[in-house]
Amino acid sequence: MIRETDLQLSAKPEQSRISIAGSGGIPSESRTLLLDPDMPTAQAFISIGLECLRHIASNQAAVTQGESEGIHQMRIGLRRLRVALSIFKHMLRRRDATAIKNKIKWLADQLAPARDYQVFLTDTFDQPHASRSEFEFLKADVRAELDLCLSTVKQIVGNDRFREFVVEIALWLLDGSWLRDKGRHATSIREMPLKRFARHELRKRARSVSRAARQVHKLTPLRRHKLRIATKKMRYTYGFFEHLITTKTIKEIKRDFVSELSSLQDKLGQLNDVEMQTRLASELSHKLKDDEKAFALGIVIGRRTCRSRRLLRKAKKSGHRLYKLA
Repeated sequence: MIRETDLQLSAKPEQSRISIAGSGGIPSESRTLLLDPDMPTAQAFISIGLECLRHIASNQAAVTQGESEGIHQMRIGLRRLRVALSIFKHMLRRRDATAIKNKIKWLADQLAPARDYQVFLTDTFDQPHASRSEFEFLKADVRAELDLCLSTVKQIVGNDRFREFVVEIALWLLDGSWLRDKGRHATSIREMPLKRFARHELRKRARSVSRAARQVHKLTPLRRHKLRIATKKMRYTYGFFEHLITTKTIKEIKRDFVSELSSLQDKLGQLNDVEMQTRLASELSHKLKDDEKAFALGIVIGRRTCRSRRLLRKAKKSGHRLYKLA
């Protein structure tokens, strides 16, 4: 397992040696990179990609031990890596990048059910109404579903396929065919100073998110879901280039905008959790034959519906403020 050894990778001369190590079962968070504003964009992508990979790999032990936060952090690492691929896509070979994205998506999909049931368990049974006897019966069923999901996750993350996943992506980042693409457009982006590239990406994403946020209360659930993904991508993009912004290399992104973006992302994330938990509750209701458990699920769904309305009102206000700040 990766937590038992270090994976040492040597980059090209202008890059430092990379170490991806396990964390001994303690969940590991992402780290802010200190990127040089004048470094080539290709070098920045490699640094960002390897940091995302470190974030993923360093949570392996925590995931195999069934740590809720470890699963959450590994999913964040996978999402950040997908966002990095999206940000830098114009200098990557489409076929290679698509293959990498598919591998990332596959692993993320394996982790999702365990995380969903963990959130459902916490949000449902840590509430005052959960003291009712029928909720105790239901809790056992939800816990059983979670245990099945955790068993699957532990097996996937604890075997050689996960190690191969990490090594393959690391080698692609450091020496993939995308680095040798002689196309004029790809070459110009690879060699572009990072501060110029970052400024363009931040402006473009800020405009797109703010326009959609203004109409958040009118969006269908599917379009609202897409807006949530867009806000998350914008937030991760800001996180990658945060050092450039705080050192005033890039001045266009206001701190108030980033704060409001985080607020909107939080509201949309809570709405997504509500919708996910309502879906899980509905799926469980079809499996239940016990009236008391069904009654408990009815309460859960009703409370989620009321909560969804409140969150949507708050998201509307946050979306309007974000639009004005863009």
